[in-house]
Amino acid sequence: MRTFLVMICLLIFFAGGDAWGQIKQLPRPIQPPSPIPTDQSKVEVPEVRGWTQEQAKQRLQTVGLTLTVEKRPSSQPKGTVIDQDPKPGVRVDPHSQIRLFVAP
Repeated sequence: MRTFLVMICLLIFFAGGDAWGQIKQLPRPIQPPSPIPTDQSKVEVPEVRGWTQEQAKQRLQTVGLTLTVEKRPSSQPKGTVIDQDPKPGVRVDPHSQIRLFVAP
């Protein structure tokens, strides 16, 4: 039995070096990459220019946004949204505030 163990040790030594070194070099578990931030948690600002202030408010609340209103001189009918900030299509955090410029 002792001769057998000596032969195994010699075989390992001559076949590729020390076995413990090979064990230490076994592949380590692969760590998953850190998540890449995406805009999936963001909300797209809808187009509300040309809508009434009330229609715009309902639309913005439907997608989870809040609003502030500023009156701005315009030839548009009273209560019409003439501009917005941020512009339509921009992705923002939920519950962000959208500024509406409304004809007085």
